[in-house]
Amino acid sequence: MKIIVSEEIESVCPTFVGACVEANVVNTPYCQELWDEIHALGEKYKETLTTESLKEMSGIAATRKVYRACGKDPDFKAYFDTYAKFLKLREGQKLHFELGRAVVGQMGSLITKVLYVKQGTAKQFAIVDAGMTDLIRPALYQAYHKIENITSEEPVETYDVVGPICESSDVFAKQIDLNKCHRGDLIAIRSAGAYGEIMASQYNCRQLPKSHMSEDL
Repeated sequence: MKIIVSEEIESVCPTFVGACVEANVVNTPYCQELWDEIHALGEKYKETLTTESLKEMSGIAATRKVYRACGKDPDFKAYFDTYAKFLKLREGQKLHFELGRAVVGQMGSLITKVLYVKQGTAKQFAIVDAGMTDLIRPALYQAYHKIENITSEEPVETYDVVGPICESSDVFAKQIDLNKCHRGDLIAIRSAGAYGEIMASQYNCRQLPKSHMSEDL
């Protein structure tokens, strides 16, 4: 890894260093190389880089499937400990973190209602009133979001959870286990805080979702 700064443009003088690091490479040689380059830049341009000139934009995912598999939240302590161990700050310099989705994503859920339960030949569908216009990530790049039936306590069955928009991509999840669904049940699609309302659209003349505050959902 090599950071290249043009030496040909005399009027260009670096005053800020930013890095976006995915959580899964923080403890790898690639990340160590990045820090080495940042240290070298800091020394080379120490006259122009301000005291508060390092910013790290976190790549800690909010909904990565590995967290679902192990049943744990992201390990923030190990993440920050790595920076404390390897990143060398000059006197007076501060490191700013933008954790973004790893924190904000957990602050919101998309609550939707079951419109209809359809029994297909090989699978059954829970058709809900929310669609990809309200939470686009699953349709856009098959992102995982935990889904729960917060109304039913009946035995678990397997469903495809889909929206009402006439698009083949209007799917929230395939072949997931939910407590038995009925028309009118409320379904919670989790980790929508960083992606739901802010990325919503009015495609197909649909209304934008509305926000509500609750400690119970």
